Amino acid sequence: VVVETVFNYPGIGAGFVDAVHARDMPVVQALALLIAALYVVLNMLADIATILVSPRLRTSLK
Repeated sequence: VVVETVFNYPGIGAGFVDAVHARDMPVVQALALLIAALYVVLNMLADIATILVSPRLRTSLK
């Protein structure tokens, strides 16, 4: 939300805040689900990248 405000860039954070203020529950639920899904996917990608980079974690590949 800070970057969106500083650079005047409309994004998901501003849309989420606007939906909360307008009490638009379907939009709030959809954006919360989207943000949660992105969080899970990005954490999974970080875990996979860590396994590929760190030789200590690649013991099952031998």
